[in-house]
Amino acid sequence: MGRQEPKLTEKHWKILELVHEGSMSHKEIAKEVGCAPQTIYNLMCDSSSSGQVASLFRAELAQMEKKQDVEIKKLMKTSKKLALKGIRRILADFDRKTNLSEEDKKMYATLTNCLSKAEPTNSTHINNLTYNYTKGLSPEELYYEFQRLQSAAQGPSKRGRVQAALEG
Repeated sequence: MGRQEPKLTEKHWKILELVHEGSMSHKEIAKEVGCAPQTIYNLMCDSSSSGQVASLFRAELAQMEKKQDVEIKKLMKTSKKLALKGIRRILADFDRKTNLSEEDKKMYATLTNCLSKAEPTNSTHINNLTYNYTKGLSPEELYYEFQRLQSAAQGPSKRGRVQAALEG
């Protein structure tokens, strides 16, 4: 008779299920299943003491995590879509208002920042001009920096003419 191929037991499948669920520690899982915590650590890590069963266990765990990642990406995409629709609705309400209160302006800035962070880029477009920010400015900081620069640039034209210095 030849050697039997190793396969996962019911205990292994229960451990996989509990690890995948993620609500229990390894010690709690070991207690629940009725094995030593070291057994779970050996199955999860690359340990020669668990042999080929550990390889099968890790392969199955990797497959479960891959499926979970796909599921999470779908959920994130759906959630992002719903959040962006909500933000668009709120911004449309702001657009209809003639005078915005300070609280509305803060909300508007927050929502604009949310939109900026939803689709990160490394440049900002303002009236056919592109500014790259590579020094770590957030969109909100960049907005206030542009306001500061704009007021500095428009300042002399708003203040009127500067008188010439008198000779003498």
